[in-house]
Amino acid sequence: ELFKVDGNGEIAVFINASTCVVAFVDGAEVCRGEHIFFKINDGGVVTVKNEQSIDEVAIMIIGDIGDYEDNGIAYADINGDTIGYVICDDVKASAYKATLPDLSPQIISDGEYIQGDICAYKDGFILAFVDKDGTVSIMNEREKHNYFLNAQKVAVSYDDVLTVAYIKDGKLYYFKGAFGDDIADLKKVAFKGFVDDVRVVKRSSDLLFSSDGKCYIKRMSRQ
Repeated sequence: ELFKVDGNGEIAVFINASTCVVAFVDGAEVCRGEHIFFKINDGGVVTVKNEQSIDEVAIMIIGDIGDYEDNGIAYADINGDTIGYVICDDVKASAYKATLPDLSPQIISDGEYIQGDICAYKDGFILAFVDKDGTVSIMNEREKHNYFLNAQKVAVSYDDVLTVAYIKDGKLYYFKGAFGDDIADLKKVAFKGFVDDVRVVKRSSDLLFSSDGKCYIKRMSRQ
């Protein structure tokens, strides 16, 4: 089994095989086992070998990856032995989860959304989505709460308190609270440039955002 990964930055590779395999990156052995995980930088040629035949192998790749037919942007977090991830392509954003070691994806949400994010929350995940009208939907697998914010992008994290950040017309806003709360204290980040992307660092309240090809961080308290 051989495949090539093209991407940027740190890329996570999960492999689940029907027997013990050895994984190589660009010809160098990185690890071995039936259920393995490793990271590569900026891509490479991954080879999975075994002296006997491999009946089944499942591969999950998370990162800034290109050169694939179903190319998109993935946002991910892990809760225990379950990986939750949102894939955003040119058409819509959908959320999945997959439990180690089998990594069989199970869809969580497949609504009419254009962008989204995910974070670990208690024994599951919280999803944050933006639809074409700019409505932000914050949900888990049982309930959903809508916020009419005219947003273009959203990011979310949970660390004792839920932090939701979003971009509206190039400006960055955020609010904190419990899941399902109304927005009590909406704040705007003081920044003169045009903000084009945002992340909330998982299990924190720190904001990462980009503008004009540069990245910035805003450190905040958890309260």
